[in-house]
Amino acid sequence: MRRLKEATPESLVPLTDFEDQVVWEGCRSGVFNTKSVMKATTRGEVSWSKLVRGKGYVPRYAFIVWLLCKKKLPTMDRLRKCGVSLISNMCVFCQRAEESMEHLYFNCCMTRPVWAKVQHMCLTFRGSCSWDQNLGWLAAHLRSNSFADQLRRLCFAATV
Repeated sequence: MRRLKEATPESLVPLTDFEDQVVWEGCRSGVFNTKSVMKATTRGEVSWSKLVRGKGYVPRYAFIVWLLCKKKLPTMDRLRKCGVSLISNMCVFCQRAEESMEHLYFNCCMTRPVWAKVQHMCLTFRGSCSWDQNLGWLAAHLRSNSFADQLRRLCFAATV
């Protein structure tokens, strides 16, 4: 025990003249409050937040869109990376390519016409772009609370 005490640097030796005090570093006052926890743990609003929450949203759709925006949908390629053994990793719709998020939503010959039809109906036709390009466009152009934008967001979420 004496060797341990001798090996301890002076800076780590407790000062017995002072009592320990708990200080919350999440706010200036040093006093804990839940608002400061929320502020410390959130990273700010993401550009696509309007696509997953707001007036007229269906929670089930919003959750799937949230997974899609975070690129966490359990597609075959992601399941395989997580160590799930699969009989096949081919697209369940066309059986021509590995199932991935990009393939399912933008490259599959079976699902691409569905997307094109929804885009035409919502007057948002973008052609064949990547998911990141589509997400950026949707986040930038469907931000208002107008009925038309709410309907477009709902159609997008329902199609996903």
